[in-house]
Amino acid sequence: MDNVGGSMYWATTAELQSNIPGVPAEYGLKASAFVDAGSVFRYSGPTAFPGSAQSLQVANNNVMRSSVGVGLTWASPFGALTVNYAVPLTKARLRCRAAAQLRRWRTIARWLRDIEE
Repeated sequence: MDNVGGSMYWATTAELQSNIPGVPAEYGLKASAFVDAGSVFRYSGPTAFPGSAQSLQVANNNVMRSSVGVGLTWASPFGALTVNYAVPLTKARLRCRAAAQLRRWRTIARWLRDIEE
């Protein structure tokens, strides 16, 4: 299945921000922790393309994906600048042909590289 997006989505987030202990407030730095969740579904675009042998098999499910993370926000003179790092908690099951094709091409590239050496 190909995960290609959709015409509908939902998303939600919860975030806690706090001053960083030991860092003066005038530096404008805050730490945060957050949880995100959402989904994209109802793809209504083309699944076949003229002149191409490939077609899409759309994974058209409203499957929730979620992640948790931490961030650092600086209240700069230009506005708040934030750097976040997150890790996934839940993912959609992927049976993506593109990933299998990429692995196949990497294998072929390694094989060709080994022949040249």
